[in-house]
Amino acid sequence: MNRCKRRAKTDKVDVKALLRLLQRYLNGERKAVSVVQIPTPDEEDQRRFNRERERLIKEHSA
Repeated sequence: MNRCKRRAKTDKVDVKALLRLLQRYLNGERKAVSVVQIPTPDEEDQRRFNRERERLIKEHSA
């Protein structure tokens, strides 16, 4: 894309793009955005424990 023709990235441009995606989602187009859930601190602690355990097992068997 020609750099001269590119629009400047601004918060206003970002907000408009996000609003269009949200409108599509609310109109039933569920694939317009991906909804994710942020893990709770307890869930993240458990994940960290499991990752460390797997790393140690892999390191020990190498």
